[in-house]
Amino acid sequence: MEAILACVSENLKRGYSNQHIQICTDSQAAKSPRITSQVVLECTNSLAELGQRNKVRLVWVPGHCGVTGNEEADALAHKGSTDIFTGPEPAVGLPYSYPQGSIDNWTRGKCQEDWSRGIGLRQARLLIKGPGAAATRSLVRPNNYKESG
Repeated sequence: MEAILACVSENLKRGYSNQHIQICTDSQAAKSPRITSQVVLECTNSLAELGQRNKVRLVWVPGHCGVTGNEEADALAHKGSTDIFTGPEPAVGLPYSYPQGSIDNWTRGKCQEDWSRGIGLRQARLLIKGPGAAATRSLVRPNNYKESG
């Protein structure tokens, strides 16, 4: 989507008018009618702006199938992803599920540690093998807590 946005921005900067502009991409996000991120929204708005004065066609091409320009773009994207990043952090945003999963795992580990190190409760330990996942989830995600009564 960043590449599409860069292409559209370049066309807008050049001031094209009454042109037929075709942009080819293998981006799955470009095929979807749903706006899933700020970049997709920016790209959609920029395409609409470019389309006010030009006939713009966004064409999806399958990736890694020998389309010359696409193969070159993939090679440049790979090179860019392996270069050392310079600029404001974070370079790539994390999905909500990543830190949430890390917090869940850490919390479950701490509960298990505390349970294992606890003094007493010998019979309870024999019957209950460890803290329950539901209890741990309620600690990690208190919004899921439902008040009774």
